[in-house]
Amino acid sequence: LDRYDKIHLVPFGEYIPLPNLFPFLARLVPFTGSLDAGEKQTVFLVKSSGREARFGVLICYEDLDPELARGLRQIGTDFLVNISNDAWFGTSIELDQHFAAARFRAIENRVGVVRSGNNGITGIIDPLGRVQTLLEKDGQTKDVTGFIVGSVSTSHAFSLYSRVGDWPLILICVVTLLYSVIRGRLPKSPNSQSV
Repeated sequence: LDRYDKIHLVPFGEYIPLPNLFPFLARLVPFTGSLDAGEKQTVFLVKSSGREARFGVLICYEDLDPELARGLRQIGTDFLVNISNDAWFGTSIELDQHFAAARFRAIENRVGVVRSGNNGITGIIDPLGRVQTLLEKDGQTKDVTGFIVGSVSTSHAFSLYSRVGDWPLILICVVTLLYSVIRGRLPKSPNSQSV
């Protein structure tokens, strides 16, 4: 049986950052001790209708980290599963934002996402970020109990983002910065006018 230990822990919720540098922080949080972060991503196998699919898990707010989702895609997952304790936020807008983050991970990696929140939004998202199925009760998607049954899209194709990550954006920023520095150092022509 495989196991995945959460890699990105919630600061002040699951661990206290820099405890040796700021020991007073331990007195400000409502728990004692810290959890240990996991070290590696895990690929799980599931069989359905005679087919086998590989999936990776993002626990709670790990779906806010594009690199974790991208890493799971690079090690061969066909879809992602995000399980989350969203009770911290009641029924506020944060639940919508958290679900939107899962949709972004689907789009970036062209992979289906199954999301289950204890009181957050539970649903199945296709590789284009479209919501396929939602857990609803009386028109509500937040703070509802139950389960959904549905199919998740699996994909073996890699998106550009899955292949190269943030490098194009980093390159554009570096080129823009260099251009700004070089342009600022060039002498102004006598015919130029300021506005």
